[in-house]
Amino acid sequence: MKLSIKNFAQIQSLDVNFGNPGDLTILVGQQATGKSLALQWLKLASDALAVRQDWERYGTNWKISGNETRPLDMFFGEGLGQGYRDGATQISLNDKPIRLKTMFNAPSGRTQKEAPTEKLYYIPAHRALLLADGWPKTFQQHVIGTPYVARAQSERLVQWLSSSTQAIFPIKNKLPSELRDLFDESIFHNAKLSVDKKSPQSRLILNAGQTGEIPYMAWTAGQREFVPLLIALYELLPSGGVSTLENIETVVLEEPELGLHPKALFALGISVLHLMARGYRVVVSTHSPLMVDFAWALGHLRKSLSDPNLDHSKKFLSAFSLKSTAANKALIDKVKDRETRTFYLSYSKKSSGLVSTVLSQDISNLKTYSTNPDEASWGELLKYSTHLADVIAQLNLNLSV
Repeated sequence: MKLSIKNFAQIQSLDVNFGNPGDLTILVGQQATGKSLALQWLKLASDALAVRQDWERYGTNWKISGNETRPLDMFFGEGLGQGYRDGATQISLNDKPIRLKTMFNAPSGRTQKEAPTEKLYYIPAHRALLLADGWPKTFQQHVIGTPYVARAQSERLVQWLSSSTQAIFPIKNKLPSELRDLFDESIFHNAKLSVDKKSPQSRLILNAGQTGEIPYMAWTAGQREFVPLLIALYELLPSGGVSTLENIETVVLEEPELGLHPKALFALGISVLHLMARGYRVVVSTHSPLMVDFAWALGHLRKSLSDPNLDHSKKFLSAFSLKSTAANKALIDKVKDRETRTFYLSYSKKSSGLVSTVLSQDISNLKTYSTNPDEASWGELLKYSTHLADVIAQLNLNLSV
């Protein structure tokens, strides 16, 4: 799946190949380089009719005569429709142009009663904001300026939590047991997460044994960010004989590192492997080198498959600190051939005047010895730690204790 964006907001030119089902793509770049805009365009280009259906279901005035960019304001956030420049902006998905005037039109032969198929599941950043004071807002309760992807995911949380039983974590039949253990060890530390349905307003509560019930605002930042992500994983990794969430082909995960210690983020990386193994095309935007480490390791492990002298299953299990179980060997068998890609979004060094524009760059080889400084620094994620190490190494100090 390929997305191309030309001349939208700060993005001058972006071309990203997200690969096939089961592949992993990482987007890196400084703040405000358009990573979220690009991924939201991927959602809109994939699911325009499903987006329109939600707007109409919840009474959103998404279309105004004479204002062609009104739908973009409703989708990206009020005012961002100005980033679309008629005659200059070009968007395409799989080389098929996406035209603003027609993208929300039902294809010919389709009846009004036919529900559109949603193909992309979007987990937005700043997930803690979706829970407000311990319970998510409905689609309509969010202010109009809130991006569609946040409003839609908040509504998903409301629907899931409202129909759930009291227990939220741990749940025995939800997620692979080793993954549950990793989340418990790195995020919850034996605390129990549940829904309090006895109070006048349903709310999420965390019970930490001797500490008792912990109010939402007293949770750690990582716990607040992780809980909406956990519920998304429950949906995307259904138990039993069902492999994937119906019709979903692509999963977008924005900034999974928010609030998380590297141990918790590593556990979340294991969940990404499970998503890939289920056959989802996984896309991650991140500011964390650890997430790129997963792509780097998977790439090298895949290349090592050509060596007949290696125990490939053992190497994969060791790399990701997984136990040698039948379930984990099956997991590795499904992801070992998957491709990984990394793209770097950065402001053009040739930008002039007051206008700064963003270009995309394929740095998928992730060679730290590359002659391309952007690739060698993995899109600047390694730049500053490498600089510090180089300066200290030049001191030629005897650091023995």
